[in-house]
Amino acid sequence: MSKQDKNTGKNRNLTFTSVTKLLTKIAIALMALSLIVLAGYLVWKSYPILLEFDVSKDARHDEVIRNTLLTVAALIGAPFLIWRAFLADRQTKTAQEQTAIAQEKVSIDEQTHYTTLYIKSIEMLGAMRVVKDDKGEDVSEPAMELRLGAIYALERIARDSWKDHWPIMEVLTAYIRENSPYKDGDEPKKISNDIQAIMDVIGRRNEKWIKKEKTLKKKLNFWKCNLRQLSLDEDTNFTGATFSSSYLVGSYFEGVDFTNCYFQISKLKDASFHKCDMTRSKFEGARFNSTSFVKCKFYEIFCLFAKGDCDITKSIFCGNELIGFEKAQQYLNYSLIDDKNYDQRNSYNKIVDKYSLTEEQINKLFLLLKEDDSDRTPWPRLLNEIDF
Repeated sequence: MSKQDKNTGKNRNLTFTSVTKLLTKIAIALMALSLIVLAGYLVWKSYPILLEFDVSKDARHDEVIRNTLLTVAALIGAPFLIWRAFLADRQTKTAQEQTAIAQEKVSIDEQTHYTTLYIKSIEMLGAMRVVKDDKGEDVSEPAMELRLGAIYALERIARDSWKDHWPIMEVLTAYIRENSPYKDGDEPKKISNDIQAIMDVIGRRNEKWIKKEKTLKKKLNFWKCNLRQLSLDEDTNFTGATFSSSYLVGSYFEGVDFTNCYFQISKLKDASFHKCDMTRSKFEGARFNSTSFVKCKFYEIFCLFAKGDCDITKSIFCGNELIGFEKAQQYLNYSLIDDKNYDQRNSYNKIVDKYSLTEEQINKLFLLLKEDDSDRTPWPRLLNEIDF
């Protein structure tokens, strides 16, 4: 459609609106005039009665006059009431239109603000600065304070807007894969502050968005990343994340939700998992050298030919496929084992009790276990405290 056609259509709309308003005013004026004429007619018809009125002769005249005057007053006042109602309606509609315009403006301003903030944050993620090295020469290094500011700005946008949430998660995970990669045979250093900050931000993302991620089958991707000495605190959520072929040596995890995660061929030497939920996670080919799982829940996990040794003190192993896992030399200190494929003869057991528990019972047991501060509570006593 040409610009001229658009202007013509706009002018037609304005003309139609103006005609509608004019006809409305004419209709109201005619109604008011009709009511005034009717009132005059009633007064004219009542005039002879008023002339002949005599209270001493006929008391009924008083009621007739009163009713006549009330009728006349009502007819005269009706047009003004109608006009007042019309004005009130117009004012209400005008106020609603102004409110809608204001809300739209706020929404546009908000989106503009988020867009500007997003663009600036992406630019600052790669911020560099020039410093002097030991030889006095100029070298470039990451401007860590600017990068951290960009990460937290992106977190703010992601928490407020689902439309921007997942693109930001993809940007942050891509940043880690690009800036902290792991190659087989490398001995990487401890992760930098920006990598730790990103993992913290991702771990505490909006619970409502996490549910949407599950519905839409979105997965966080940390494939082949160096996450050495990563530290994650309680109430962080990495449900469904991929840590396959990643380097998690010396990391510490406290109360982290690793449900449905992938740790295939990952390096977990000296890593510590405390009160973590590992439900339905995959560990094929993982390296468990001196790895510690304390008070963790392993429900329906799959672990094929893992290598190394690990301490799984007071952890729950139920409904799992632990094929070849006995070669990992698990130190089962007061752990609960219920697995048909598990071979106890090749492990160093102190106490193993077998129970047939449902997933709901396992969840109750896990919650109680997380609250228990002791490291050597016998399972029979702990199970007796639970009302299944």
